Amino acid sequence: MRAAGRVVHLTYHKCGSQWVRDVLTAPELLPYSQTPLYGGGLLAPDVVWSAQPDHTFMGPLYGVSYDDWLRHRREDDKAVVVLRDPRDRLVSLVYSQTYSHATDVIGDRFRELYLRLDPYSRLMFALMLEAATYGASLRSWAEQASSPAAYITSYEKLIADSVGEYGRIVRFLGWSVPASVLRAVVDRLSFERRSGRKPGNEDVSSHYRMGKAGDWRRHFDARLGELHEAMLPSLVVALGYESNNDWYRSLPEALADDPSARRVREEKRLVDLQAEVTRLHEANLALHEANFALREANSSSREI
Repeated sequence: MRAAGRVVHLTYHKCGSQWVRDVLTAPELLPYSQTPLYGGGLLAPDVVWSAQPDHTFMGPLYGVSYDDWLRHRREDDKAVVVLRDPRDRLVSLVYSQTYSHATDVIGDRFRELYLRLDPYSRLMFALMLEAATYGASLRSWAEQASSPAAYITSYEKLIADSVGEYGRIVRFLGWSVPASVLRAVVDRLSFERRSGRKPGNEDVSSHYRMGKAGDWRRHFDARLGELHEAMLPSLVVALGYESNNDWYRSLPEALADDPSARRVREEKRLVDLQAEVTRLHEANLALHEANFALREANSSSREI
């Protein structure tokens, strides 16, 4: 397989973008890839890769649609496209913008806004923004399959079998990287090595927050799921994460740690307490009535 002329890493925020870039441009791989890092960390409107030299790596490039890729690619260019369950992406993005990601003027405004909102409202706001910004771009890749020019993978595949999936990527790129070298790089740049925690152990203040797929289920209730489906119709099905568009119907009506759920629990507790007070009051009245009836019976018996 011929090595790529230029390599671009196309993705979306919170799809392990820095991890993918660091693995594929690691110094240990360079003698075999001959493809040094040229640049990256750009949003789609700013992407102009016409100046990118041959045999260089550029990425991550965020929000690039399939049509954008077709317009800009040269004959020997190859793209590594990394997607993620959009629900997990949403949760991770909100945590990052609220607590851990380096900010600029715009980022500071987002952080200020998110810190004023409760966690559930943050997700609702971010969902509407994501749908307007990246909905069409995400859908363009959901409709594609891997080809000789673009390898489409996912964050979930990368964390489930890191060595295996990175191996498939480097073979797609035409790089003859020894398995032992790739394994050492993947191990050095693993979530556990970088964060000092096992995947699934959360630290909201860290850029490497959790390193686990499926966390969205802790944050979505049926109402938010229905809104997600309305804002991004059929997307999770098109991306292969659900088998039907009614996936949100199996979610709980309210989350255990959600403010609205706490309010429901508190209201239920109040109703239960009120019912218990009523029951005791009625029992007390019944007792008084029984005592009164007993006194009346005793009084009648004495008169006889």
